[in-house]
Amino acid sequence: MIGEITAPPSEAHATRKAIGVRLVAYGLGLVVSATITGTVAGAIGSAIRATLIVGAIGDRLWIESIAAIALIYALHELHVVQIPLPQIHWQVPVSWGRYGKLGQLFLYGLVLGVDVVTFMPYATFYVVVLLEATMGAQAGAALGLTYGLARALSMSKASISARHRDRTIPVAKRIMAISTLLHVVNGLALALVGEVLIGGVLTGVLVS
Repeated sequence: MIGEITAPPSEAHATRKAIGVRLVAYGLGLVVSATITGTVAGAIGSAIRATLIVGAIGDRLWIESIAAIALIYALHELHVVQIPLPQIHWQVPVSWGRYGKLGQLFLYGLVLGVDVVTFMPYATFYVVVLLEATMGAQAGAALGLTYGLARALSMSKASISARHRDRTIPVAKRIMAISTLLHVVNGLALALVGEVLIGGVLTGVLVS
């Protein structure tokens, strides 16, 4: 993705402003898609909880299940266990180039905002979706927006660092060099989410 945002050799004097415009197009698509995903997940979760999950016991089991999933995926991120990450590995069509560079990047963002349709190296998305499903449509949208912004900002930093396409390989190598650290950070974050959910159940904060 960095290679799509950064300037090709024909734009040797590309400014940060030009790269920034491309980042805005990509980031907007990503944030819109992540927000819609959060809204839909929240609405579906609310419907499921309203029709299938009854009373405090049902709420408790729901939250405990999410906590368990968060802790299991935390172990996955920490390379203690290996759990499959459902994803489609779909490649965006080259024909999208006919919409122009900015249109193409916006569409890329829309697709990548729904993580499961493309390659996804981290398990965080699944827990985020489950949290969105627990929080309802409005709060789910807010969480999706935050998640999308975080992903867009990380791509912004990498793309601005590379700036030109011929520098993307060194940047990609630096990212790969810290991939273990990124997995550890994700693992610890997921473990914290699991612990907070369990604590909320035990103290009665999350269930009455």
